[in-house]
Order: sequence, then structure tokens, then C-alpha cells
Amino acid sequence: ASHTHSGPAVAPLRQWGPPDADYVRLLESHLVGLVEAACRDARPATASATLGFVDGLNENRRSSDGRTDDDAPALRFDANTYGGSPIAVIYGFGCHPVTLHTYGALISPDFPGYAREAVRDALGADTTVMFALGACGDVNPKGYQAGRTTEARARDIGVALGDEVARACLGARPTEPWDVRVSSTALDLPVVPLPDLAELQSQHDEAAAEASRLSEEGAPWPAQSVAQIKRDWAQDAIAADRTVTTMPCEIQAMRIGSAALVAMPLEVFAETGIAIRESSPFDVTLLCTNANGAVGYLPTRDVYATEHDYTHPSGLAPKIYGLHTLGEEAEPMVRSAAIEALHAVHGDC
Repeated sequence: ASHTHSGPAVAPLRQWGPPDADYVRLLESHLVGLVEAACRDARPATASATLGFVDGLNENRRSSDGRTDDDAPALRFDANTYGGSPIAVIYGFGCHPVTLHTYGALISPDFPGYAREAVRDALGADTTVMFALGACGDVNPKGYQAGRTTEARARDIGVALGDEVARACLGARPTEPWDVRVSSTALDLPVVPLPDLAELQSQHDEAAAEASRLSEEGAPWPAQSVAQIKRDWAQDAIAADRTVTTMPCEIQAMRIGSAALVAMPLEVFAETGIAIRESSPFDVTLLCTNANGAVGYLPTRDVYATEHDYTHPSGLAPKIYGLHTLGEEAEPMVRSAAIEALHAVHGDC
């Protein structure tokens, strides 16, 4: 999933409103159609793996000295004939697609859309170009400011990224051996216990009063929304099952020749993504985050000591996603499981 912020919600998110049932049905129909079309069009192909690098397109949104992953790994697939033309490219990059986050009621793939066109310009208009969201739980586009988004910035980032992916793909060479292996691991990730009922009631009442005050004052919607999210989360938490101590999570790895994809239903921080890729036995490793579900943010341990962090248990992000925040033991579990899954499909353990 590309995780564009310029599209209708397809799952419940507090203050984003209920998903539009007609849109969800249309989307499901398109996705099923894509699988059917891919099966019909299956043909012999050759794969090649490559690694691009971009600098200055993203930044850590938690800290000016925080990490970012500037690599752009890619897989290129060509028709298995003499002089075979490119069939498809899948590439990854760790940056939230939010350059158009507040750009009206726009439906757009954001900067990955411009990157796709840049790759097609270089490899051919018929090339299917797919984007895999890398580790960007704490990474935004360089210079991003909410409320000051422009289409020009989305284009600048997308074209620069797409040109680098295309350059890397044009120089890629077929990989051997050309085998495919898949591994899947189920984890039960620990969650932070909910506050007691008295504390939740206090949080609810405080947020409800704040929401009412902001509404009466005609405050901008973003300010009202924060108070409403906190109010609604506390209300739901009061009625929640308090025996829940874990959340299920699937870690999936897929080998394609000398490259691999590792997928997880989480918003992963750059530090975690870099650690996984550095420990991978493959020449090229793509992270596919927010894949196979949406469990939420996977903070690194330092976040739990920063009370005002967006992804902290007391922050806003967990209250948008659901009820629970992952515990600080979750990130090491996911990191370890992903590395083990990569080694499993590599076949060296």
C-alpha cells in the first residue's frame, strides 16, 4: 500500500469519518480485477535487482538529527526474449506520501505517481511501476509543513526519485539463481495497558470540554479534530475489553532471485528499517510497510521516554488507529522476526 494521504479512507479512522461503502466495493472490484489480469497476462520473465540512492528528498520528522533511509531499492522484470522489453518495476523508498496532505479534496498517489511517470518515460510507457512504502514512520518529505502543500513539491520529489530509480534499473543485470521462496511469521505484539476507568473518564471529560469550546469559538478544523479524537478514543476505551494484552501481526518475506521483499502491517521507523536491511543476507531488500493490514505505528524504544511524541502511548497516532499502543518490547520482536524471515527464504539457516 502506498499510504497516500490524498484518498478516501477504507478503514475506520477517528475523525476521518466512516468509509464510503460504495467506494470500498469499487476498490475491491478493481483489486480482484488486477489479480485476474495479472494471471491472464503471466509470461516468462527475467528479474534484475538494483539499488538507487537519493539525497535531500526526506527528513526525520521527530528530530533534526534523526535517521532517514535514502536508498531506493528496485526490482526490474523483463520479457524473457532476446531484447525483451521491461514488463514491470517495483521500487521502494522511505518517505510519507504527504506532499498533498492538505491540498483540498484531491485524490492522488502523491509523489509516487510522478515517480511512476518518470520511470515509464525512461523504460517504456507500457511498464507497470509499483511503489513499496519503506520505513517512514518518522520520516516526511524534506521541508514538509502541514497546510503549505503544493503540487509542484510533489512533482519535484517524484521526478527526482523516479529518475534515480530509472537510472538504477537501466543499469541492472539479470540475477541468478532465479528462484522464489516465501515465509510468513505470526507474532503477538504486546500492547500498553489502557489507563484505569477513572483516568479515562477524566481524559474524556477534559477532551469533550475542549472540543465544545473550540467548536463554539469556530476554531480551525485541525484544532477541533485533535480534541474530538481524544474524546472519542477515551469513550471507546471506557467500553473496551480490558483483557487485551497483545495484537496479532504478520511478518512476510519473499525471495525473488538475489533480492527480497519483507512486508509488515506497521508504520516502521527509519532506524528499524535500516537495521533490517543491513542484517539482510540479500543484495537488495525492499521493505513493504503498511502491508497485510494496519496495526499502527512501531516506535523505537526511545519514543517511550518522550511524552509529547506523536507516536507515544499518550500521543495522537494510536488514538487515530484504534485503542492500543504497541509496547516498547514490540519493535525488537518485529526487527528480529523480519531478519529471521529473510534468512529463512535465503536458505542459509
